[in-house]
Amino acid sequence: MEGSSKKRLCIVGAGISGLVACKHAAEKGFHPVVFEAGAGIGGVWARTLWSTRLQSTSATFRFTDHPWPAAGAAEAHPDHAQVMGYLRSYARRFDLLRWVRFEATVASLEFVGVGEAEMARWVLWSGNGEAFGDGRGEWRVTVQAADKKEPESGIRRIPKFPDSGGPTVFNGVTMHSMDFFELDRAKAAELIRGRKIIVVGSGKSALDITAECAKLNGENQPCTMIYRSKRWILDNVYPGGLDIGYFCYNRFHELLFQKPGDGFVNNLVPILLSPMRLVMSWALDTYYKRKLPLKKHDILPNYSCYDAISTCSFSIAPNNFIEMVERKSIILKKVKSFRFYHSGIVINDEDD
Repeated sequence: MEGSSKKRLCIVGAGISGLVACKHAAEKGFHPVVFEAGAGIGGVWARTLWSTRLQSTSATFRFTDHPWPAAGAAEAHPDHAQVMGYLRSYARRFDLLRWVRFEATVASLEFVGVGEAEMARWVLWSGNGEAFGDGRGEWRVTVQAADKKEPESGIRRIPKFPDSGGPTVFNGVTMHSMDFFELDRAKAAELIRGRKIIVVGSGKSALDITAECAKLNGENQPCTMIYRSKRWILDNVYPGGLDIGYFCYNRFHELLFQKPGDGFVNNLVPILLSPMRLVMSWALDTYYKRKLPLKKHDILPNYSCYDAISTCSFSIAPNNFIEMVERKSIILKKVKSFRFYHSGIVINDEDD
């Protein structure tokens, strides 16, 4: 590329991927501009609950060129503060903040200068290391300053309901997890304490919020978590003291799966190795089914734990989550559907 204007690079978001892209672009001689909608780096980690911990272990969740500080490395699953500290230390070490424009939201991206028909014929998105297109055209980025943004409402983030069964008919408080995470700890505790709370979903955010509610209200006012899909909720990723990451997140493990376009030989290898996969699947299922009362509380899914771990579709429970379920500080309830009414919600068309 010729000229400094041709070496400018737009990166959207100063989360983990944005920081890595910025570092590598700067090292290659580009002039990156990172547009971050928030007031700081961290991406999704800047907007998580204070008690949220890593799903992965610190050994498998790290930059290759920047080790964890001693405190984070000592934790199997570092918490929110430790992860944010790690990301900030990475940004400081490689002087990345000078490239970041905070409170700048990318409103639109448009590639101009080349017709749609010609762009459709380009095949340079295939990771071959070449630039997109043939050098003609340019990206136009529209950026919106924070003070120009319209305020967002929690109701706007909640899925659509019929007018007669939506959150507007409910006399209590409805809130999306992202809005809850924006509260400081004192305000969150004030909102939770003494209230009857229902958390919708069974993902990581739902588990963290449910656990916080149960810690504050205990068995006298249990928190109910309702969900449509069952999923594996694990208390750790060290079955028998062995780190799952070293078995399921490595290059050899990729040989156990068939992939489109790999050819006859490469697709034959997973078939030959299928007994190994079956043994690993059986071992993980047996270990966690015996250890955790997932079937007892009707949250055990009908797919294997091995498949959940291989596809990262499981959740690590917060500390003491399983114990709080057993003590009935947390009530798990599978539902087909629900709707709001003035004093609560109707689950599967039955008052609850």
